[in-house]
Amino acid sequence: FKKVNTDYFISRFNDEFDNENVYATLTYKVGIEQISICRSLLKDEVIYVIINGEKCNTSEDEYNNIILAKLGFSEFSSLQKIIREFLVFDEQRLNVAWEMDNQDEILRILLLDEGLLVKFNELEKKITYLDSKGRHLSEDRRVAKERISVLVEEKKKLLENVRIETSENEQDKDRLNYSELLGMKTDLEVEINDIKVEIDQFINNLSRYRDEINRYIGERNKLNQDLEGLDNKINKEEAKLYSSIYDRLPDYYFPLEKTLINDGKCLACNTKNHDLKKRFKKNKKHHTCIVCSSPINIEEEIDPNVIVILNNLNKDRQELQKKIENKQKNLDRNNNEYSKIDNDIQLLLKVKEQKSQKLIQIEALLSEHKKDVPKDTYSQLLLNLDNQINELTKQITDVYKERDTAKREMVLLQDKFASQIKRINNELSSYFNKYASTFLGLECELTMKRSVIRFIPHIQFMPKVSGIERGSIYSVSESQRFFLDQAFRMAIIDFLQQKIGNFETFFITETPEGSLDLVYEDQVANMFLLFAESSNNIVFTSNLNSSNFLYKIFNKFKAKNKSDRVLNMVEKGNMSLLQQRYKSNFQERLESIVDEGDKNGQ
Repeated sequence: FKKVNTDYFISRFNDEFDNENVYATLTYKVGIEQISICRSLLKDEVIYVIINGEKCNTSEDEYNNIILAKLGFSEFSSLQKIIREFLVFDEQRLNVAWEMDNQDEILRILLLDEGLLVKFNELEKKITYLDSKGRHLSEDRRVAKERISVLVEEKKKLLENVRIETSENEQDKDRLNYSELLGMKTDLEVEINDIKVEIDQFINNLSRYRDEINRYIGERNKLNQDLEGLDNKINKEEAKLYSSIYDRLPDYYFPLEKTLINDGKCLACNTKNHDLKKRFKKNKKHHTCIVCSSPINIEEEIDPNVIVILNNLNKDRQELQKKIENKQKNLDRNNNEYSKIDNDIQLLLKVKEQKSQKLIQIEALLSEHKKDVPKDTYSQLLLNLDNQINELTKQITDVYKERDTAKREMVLLQDKFASQIKRINNELSSYFNKYASTFLGLECELTMKRSVIRFIPHIQFMPKVSGIERGSIYSVSESQRFFLDQAFRMAIIDFLQQKIGNFETFFITETPEGSLDLVYEDQVANMFLLFAESSNNIVFTSNLNSSNFLYKIFNKFKAKNKSDRVLNMVEKGNMSLLQQRYKSNFQERLESIVDEGDKNGQ
């Protein structure tokens, strides 16, 4: 791996101090083993390593290998990925919840067996390498085809401008036929390749719409089950209501009446009839029997609680029906898009087949011409370029064949991983809801999505808020983007904590509290405290500003000696001249926050 930002500390040095021997020591645990590493901040080198109290003079590579062995990782980049892009949410605000490529890699590192992870990474590198090699060969072939096109075009112009004797013209006619055929072959190959690329893109889109269709079908069916359960509740409450209204009718009378009035459907033949509906509305209005039209005695006493319950249930039913209607509309839209893409693919396949047949015919004619290709420079140059293209085509075919074999192997691995992800989806969703709903005040969950990026299959959890999938970072506000992403990371940490004995880790986060309004300042404080109370360690940075976030979190913080948990950068940091003028204000504000927290703490 390559180090980045190696001047991070040097660029922040204050020249008023002796910076030659500045260092930082990091102490942490892997299982029960305690490790300390001391690094120079000036030279970016390891000064010493202490493992379980024993000092070791090791190089960077030796240290990395020691840590990998203790962690059970195969690559140091895995550890870097987890710490830098998952356990730390810094000022870069790299996203995990919505970035499929990034999230998928993190989930594989955390959830896959190390042997499978190594295999997965090997296949990914192999596919990427072979695809790149194939594209380079394709570019070489494109250049060769372009040269043929240029030569053929130049020959045409030359023949148009030069007068040729009949005998020579006959000879040139054969040469021109050969060059024309070669030009046609080149053009057809380019067109066929373009069609292949377009078909591949359509197939990827088709897969995406297929996943969306399956998801909407599942969600619609679930809502229909909920609606059926709600209808049963409504029927029971209506039975109570009408048993107090109609004093001498059986229980089944009202459902029959309801069907006739709502649908106008004949109870004998199921035929719908508008006049039937109109007639039975009249029966209802005048309280006459739907069968014999005799007057029905009405009891005046009605349980008011039943009316309230029915009204609430019917309101819920209307909302549920609207959700089902919207799901069906989304399903119909995706089905329509799927059909359009499928039709486009079929049309392209027909065009490709026609062009392929024509290409076979041209190649057969070229094969015949090759036996008698003239020995002049022009014809031999065309012949050499044609042979070069054929050789490159063979190499490209072999490379892509190997790539596609690796792709199929990777898809099988990804399918196993997808099955694992599906199994934990509900459990992980509950943890996500624990934090995300604390922040938003709305029910939240996770849904699973699959996609292919540069031939590599990916799996992603996607946040849903109040049953609506938030498909991108732009489907939520700025503050929601930041804190839902943090809630997602907290959910994964909680999940792992429940699955792994003695699991303990940390979460370091920059707090963009400036994006929060008054309500959400309080909610984020609750979310952070909830995470800390789940036996997790959280370190967060915050600015001393007009925000009430720090007041709220310290007021709810139960530990004593809160000031011991604060790193006061007003004292430790290198303040600007402008900040120094306000140093007393900073100190007063920090003291008031911590002191107020201590008064309310336990």
